[in-house]
Amino acid sequence: MRKKILELAYQKGLYAQGTPDSWDEEALFQFGQHLIDMCLDAVEQMDTLKGATNYDKDLIDGAKDHCVQAIERKFK
Repeated sequence: MRKKILELAYQKGLYAQGTPDSWDEEALFQFGQHLIDMCLDAVEQMDTLKGATNYDKDLIDGAKDHCVQAIERKFK
């Protein structure tokens, strides 16, 4: 995940000529990790009480799990 976060930082211009633009690389990684963790937490904390039946709830829980896995795979 660290490599992906730092790669995205480079792509978005947070690095100049291969070195961080007045950013500490560890701080940059920690910030990126925190954002990813917040996104994962938002998905995991999603309200599943909207399902009218147990089947609906199972579908919603399955979708949540797939979302979490997709986010985790994206940043590996």
